[in-house]
Amino acid sequence: MLDVDISKLLIILGFLGALILVQIIVKRTTIFSKLFTAPSPTSLKVINKVSVSNYSTASVLQYEDRSFLIVSGKNTQPTVLEVSPQTVSAVVG
Repeated sequence: MLDVDISKLLIILGFLGALILVQIIVKRTTIFSKLFTAPSPTSLKVINKVSVSNYSTASVLQYEDRSFLIVSGKNTQPTVLEVSPQTVSAVVG
């Protein structure tokens, strides 16, 4: 029949209980969550995104006080250009 030793069963249940307790503590502790989470890019903003053609898009991103124009297409490397007031006046004028 079943030859179950109570002490072995208690050891296994105690070990599983300890693992569950450690998991709950780690998930609820803010120290561990701050150490293992990546910083959020709060200063990066998408200003505008425009579909230029069926295969390419142009996006304007702003990081802190700098703006970037990114043109990307299918099977091509994206082109990144920093947009400043001098660049805009040189292109327009």
